[in-house]
Amino acid sequence: MEFYSNPRKIFKGQKLSLEELKSDLKRLGYRQRNANEALANGDYVVWDADQCESILNGEFVSDTEKCLGFKP
Repeated sequence: MEFYSNPRKIFKGQKLSLEELKSDLKRLGYRQRNANEALANGDYVVWDADQCESILNGEFVSDTEKCLGFKP
């Protein structure tokens, strides 16, 4: 028996449960990397607030605690 579900839609600036998103990425075969590691295809990383602000420049949301980056 196979089950299919609708893909999760993610929009810029949307707030999500980090644990649910990490679970989705792991299910899709993504590998978690440390913040100081370069991302290869199929990798993702969780950055803290300071790293988010540095990486996102002027698009940082002030109440953000963590952000997630991934490379398809």
